[in-house]
Amino acid sequence: MTQDNNQKPISPHKSVAQTTRLARLKGILKPLLNRLRILPPKILGRLLPYPVGARLLERLCRTRWVQLSLFRRQLNLLHQGIAALNLTPGAKHIIQHSLRANFLRFYRLAALAYCPSERINQWLQVEGLELLQDAHRQGKGVIILNSHTTLAHILSLALSRNGFNELLTVGDDAMKLDLLGMQEVNPASATVGAPKIMYFLRQLQEAKRILKQGGVVQVAADGSYGASIVEAPFFGHRRPFRTGFAELSATTGAVSLPAIVTIMPGGVVRVVFHAPFLDNPPESGQRAQVAALMSQYIDFNRRLWSSQLGDLKWRQIQRFLDLPLLDSEASAAEKTDHTS
Repeated sequence: MTQDNNQKPISPHKSVAQTTRLARLKGILKPLLNRLRILPPKILGRLLPYPVGARLLERLCRTRWVQLSLFRRQLNLLHQGIAALNLTPGAKHIIQHSLRANFLRFYRLAALAYCPSERINQWLQVEGLELLQDAHRQGKGVIILNSHTTLAHILSLALSRNGFNELLTVGDDAMKLDLLGMQEVNPASATVGAPKIMYFLRQLQEAKRILKQGGVVQVAADGSYGASIVEAPFFGHRRPFRTGFAELSATTGAVSLPAIVTIMPGGVVRVVFHAPFLDNPPESGQRAQVAALMSQYIDFNRRLWSSQLGDLKWRQIQRFLDLPLLDSEASAAEKTDHTS
């Protein structure tokens, strides 16, 4: 076989030199990255402006040796999740997206909060805000259904910047509100947020009061708090879904409005409001109303996991993989439902 005259042979000395330089670079950057991971997010957010940090993180998350050096365990987890959801053709894109979304995510929250007002819209974008505004104008109260995506808490900042300052966030969000500088704006969430069931019940009582007055409540509806559950087939597993938001909606007549926070290549964070769930008429009874809302919510989650696996927290993927498997008959029925 003849060699192309235009193709220069690779020098072994050059290859060795490149390998040596790369090894030195790894030796410098790996300790630096580990220090960045343990630096308090609020300090890092002040020191490293978001536009600079976003570009740096984008480059790092695309670098193969960074992936293998810092995230070997997470890469294994992602490959398992990708296989379980039958998303193998898009594996490379999903992995890069997941690293972008998860790595130093608390830094992103703090840095975006410190981003100057004249530049924030470049990095924090909101789509479908009119859906929330229309629902709010009905005066029935609005339950915003957030999910455990990595940057879900940025929704509070986006809402505040668009005039929705008085809302209750149900869950253990005091630390995240502090990162966003939101404790002064939203003190109710900060004071009652705690990882104990007694405080969660207090939050639900407060949520009912706010919704009956036509206010706005934010709930991470795919969380683990709540006594009542509905089990549903979920990509070959049996997944429990808490019914708390649906019961809250049926009790108060509030609108259920799903919202997703995603991060785009380059670091732009996008909050997307989706169409509100359809309500059953009150005369159908609370049980039927809850069932209808839960059916829509489970379908919404299936679409979310299929299209935005990279936006989910790694612990959410691990919890999914730890769920009990469906038996063969139920698994076949689920696949038939998805294809029909």
